[in-house]
Amino acid sequence: MRERVEERIGELSSDPLPRGVAKLFGLKDAYRVRVGDYRILYRVYWKERMVVVFRIAPRKRVYREL
Repeated sequence: MRERVEERIGELSSDPLPRGVAKLFGLKDAYRVRVGDYRILYRVYWKERMVVVFRIAPRKRVYREL
């Protein structure tokens, strides 16, 4: 699973809004992408052309304390 998550994060650097991505409500320029049972939450800083991952966790835990 770790390899799949790392691969997906690498893909975000070239395409920050891939197919299947969902916008997170209440957070500016924040998105979520699914990798199996895991979710990767990240922000896109368009001016800086930067993607920052701020949480990786299983679906049932990832949205707590947002």
